[in-house]
Amino acid sequence: MGRLFGTDGVRGLANADLSPELAMAIAVAAVRTLVAADSSHTPLALVGRDPRASGEMLEAAVVAGLTSAGANVVRVGVLPTPGVAFLTGEVKADLGVMVSASHNPMPDNGIKLFAAGGHKLPDDIEDAIEVLINSGGNGWQRPTGASIGRVHELMDGAEHYLAHLVAAASHPLDGLKVVLDCANGAASDIAPEVFRQVGAEVIAIHAEPDGLNINDGCGATHLDSIKAAVLEHGADLGLAVDGDADRCLAVDASGSEVDGDQLMAILALAMREAGTLTEDTVVATVMSNLGLRIAMREAGINLVETKVGDRYVLEAMKAGGFTLGGEQSGHIEGVGFDLYVRMVGEAVQSFKGELPEDEGSAADVRIDLPVDANLPHEYIGVERLRLEMYRKLASARTLEGLAEVVAEMTDRYGDPPAPVSNLAAVARFRLLVRAYGLTDVGLQGRHIRFSPIVLPDSKQLRLKRLHPEAVYKPAGETISLPRPGTLRDTALLDWCTTLLRDVLGDGVRQLDRQRRAHRHRLAAPHHDRALDQIPQGDGAVPGAVRRAGHHPAQHPPRPVDADEPQSHLAQRGNQLLTPLAGLAVHGRAVAAQLLGQLAAHLLPQAAG
Repeated sequence: MGRLFGTDGVRGLANADLSPELAMAIAVAAVRTLVAADSSHTPLALVGRDPRASGEMLEAAVVAGLTSAGANVVRVGVLPTPGVAFLTGEVKADLGVMVSASHNPMPDNGIKLFAAGGHKLPDDIEDAIEVLINSGGNGWQRPTGASIGRVHELMDGAEHYLAHLVAAASHPLDGLKVVLDCANGAASDIAPEVFRQVGAEVIAIHAEPDGLNINDGCGATHLDSIKAAVLEHGADLGLAVDGDADRCLAVDASGSEVDGDQLMAILALAMREAGTLTEDTVVATVMSNLGLRIAMREAGINLVETKVGDRYVLEAMKAGGFTLGGEQSGHIEGVGFDLYVRMVGEAVQSFKGELPEDEGSAADVRIDLPVDANLPHEYIGVERLRLEMYRKLASARTLEGLAEVVAEMTDRYGDPPAPVSNLAAVARFRLLVRAYGLTDVGLQGRHIRFSPIVLPDSKQLRLKRLHPEAVYKPAGETISLPRPGTLRDTALLDWCTTLLRDVLGDGVRQLDRQRRAHRHRLAAPHHDRALDQIPQGDGAVPGAVRRAGHHPAQHPPRPVDADEPQSHLAQRGNQLLTPLAGLAVHGRAVAAQLLGQLAAHLLPQAAG
């Protein structure tokens, strides 16, 4: 049986994988683990949820489990995950519980646990909780009488969190028009109000949760509607969160996407300039865009890589004493919340630049599987050469091209050790997944989820015949099925590849068709990868790639006053990024001014 806790708590189909009985068992085991560590006082737990319908049921089960184990409970109702983390620290609770499946479709739900102060639980504590769950009680005697926990309501929790966010904003946003996609989730009320109180004109979309429409074609994982809304309303930018508002992605005035890597680059430059970026280091995951690595290297900023999952980013930050880290998906971590928000404000107001993105990579595909994949220092000892090889692996557009990179690497550095072979396997798998049209393959609790997938009836029947344990959800465009035992690394990638081939056909043939189409586009005399502009002199902004079908005359970007004074930060940031102008990039200049604000407002309370 696989591990119960995934990279961000426990998730599954509500009332099936994640039943009220399991929710109650998790709550009981969490309290028992806390009491075992410190029995000097009655534990206090704070509980919040997102607005999905099953949250009401699971919240009741969690509260019952907590109180039956002797903990007092404070309920805060519907609130973003970062708000639950913040209030856990504010009321000095021993435990925080968020009932949410984050960006997952409505039928799913999940349970996230926070330690005192609002920090993610370390793996060893989660493992101890899981041992207690699997033991089935093991003779434990429940409290009775006055020892049973009591339940209280924190009626002004949302207002308290809102006031904290508004106070943390370091700059007014007067005169700026912002589209907010609230994913019909936990931020539907609080996010628009935060931005209105700090002066922005707000167009809120997908901000009417009914318990059933959370993440339904909207939010940080479905950006089409916010791109259209930004263009329709002539907004300066758009910001999209997911169902529990613990991640944020942005769209600039021309409709181009801005991900977590661009956000981290802006924050890193701002904090380094202010002298608050500890050891000039940023923590990111192995899935971060090559452009982030290049930009940080050019700026003289170190990049520490971890496994995928914001919990591992935060653990690395705490271990090294670093002050900034995050994921491409929009999770950002920072040590010192108020300091972080101030740095965001400075970056938002003064930084005008662009982050390069590695051309031709499969960076738009998210792979969240237990695979130990990296280029160890022991294999390639020189940082410059290691970055060069990462870039080549990420830039490979075909299986043949990838094979050539691996052959070159083997010739230069010797037979690859297991982590390097795994990295090549991940690169191959990402190309195949991209060829199938998927954007997300990841571990969700004890299941592996593939999305988006639209299956006609014939392929649904084929899926059921070949993989009877699989569950296809047309509304969420996902396939979910149990993880095969303890498979990991290349064995797990091979299993996933077989499943996709069984259901969707030969991915290698699809890659070959894409390769031929790509060569045809390159042969065209006027293809849409031409740069719109070339940097001129110091402080120039790198040119942007014109998106296919986009005509600047139809959707002109928000003008920037040439005489507008730039801070030393903005000038230095542009100088650092100018050498990267030869890379293919997406237009980012407008969104760079504000993309940090919502993330800063809706992030978990950072580790102290």
